Amino acid sequence: MTDHFEKSVAQHNLQVRSCPLESLVQVSLWRDNVDEVGALIAQELRFSLPQNGRSVSAMEGGFAYRIAPERLLLISDADADLFNKVLGAVTLEMAAVSDIGHSRARLILEGEDAQPLLARLVPLDFGPAGLLPGQYAQSFLHDVNLLIHRQEEHLFNLLVPLSFSKSAQEWIAHAHRLMQY
Repeated sequence: MTDHFEKSVAQHNLQVRSCPLESLVQVSLWRDNVDEVGALIAQELRFSLPQNGRSVSAMEGGFAYRIAPERLLLISDADADLFNKVLGAVTLEMAAVSDIGHSRARLILEGEDAQPLLARLVPLDFGPAGLLPGQYAQSFLHDVNLLIHRQEEHLFNLLVPLSFSKSAQEWIAHAHRLMQY
């Protein structure tokens, strides 16, 4: 982030941080064993299996997302061994397990300006019928896929491709500056 962006953020109701991911694991389940294998992983990592495409389950040091009917995304800030723990719960015949932490960056947006800023940048409804606290959605920023997790009313986690992280920060800074006029 540039000094100008940091000054802009510090003067208004928005904080943006780039936070490292300790672990990011994608699990592709087979159609005939989604519930059974999903339950094994959830039991091993002590979380409730997310039931739909917007629900998020908290797990120790992170979150579990159901990003497709047969696919889970597991993120941890505390467990560098998450990939091996998932592999310990299932066999490769039961699911495809991929460590994708090297391919994503996480940006955290926090403050009263976070929601109106995101409403300008991505085609999502952030109103009362839209993305609520405790939910996530997949969307696009400048034609690049991202995952937005609304943890609290004014706290958002964004997962973006690592190669797009700097550009995403620049888009956020630009949009935030425009909001100030």
